[in-house]
Amino acid sequence: GSVTQPPPSQSIDDDYTFRLLGVLTAAGRETAEGWSEIGFLINFDPNTYELRTFSNVVWRGQHYDSWITDALQNELINTALGWLKALYDAGYPLWTSMFLGINSDKHFLWEPSYEADFGPWRVDLEGDNWPAVAAGMRKMGTDTQ
Repeated sequence: GSVTQPPPSQSIDDDYTFRLLGVLTAAGRETAEGWSEIGFLINFDPNTYELRTFSNVVWRGQHYDSWITDALQNELINTALGWLKALYDAGYPLWTSMFLGINSDKHFLWEPSYEADFGPWRVDLEGDNWPAVAAGMRKMGTDTQ
């Protein structure tokens, strides 16, 4: 049978996925010991170079959004910028948005979008971003990694 070729950027994507998951799980240990799920949305606007993020932690069945310390939030941003720079330097297309999630069973899901309007992972500064995170989490729960 034919094998699906991984994208040429896979080694970069894998490296930075694990770096971001490391920061998110460190944040979980720091502020929400016993968390069950973490979901992270990030948008990158290639025209303005603006990054927007939104994240939730699920702890004891409730979800919280203002839970990451400033230091770890800065680390998330710097890691994401490093990822984009590595892709750019290697000549690969840049994602415009992503969902990254992990649960306490260590199942994780990274799903990028390359759409100009940020696709399904758009961060709305005015609205409620929990539905998008929840959709990613549901996908993470059912997808086999």
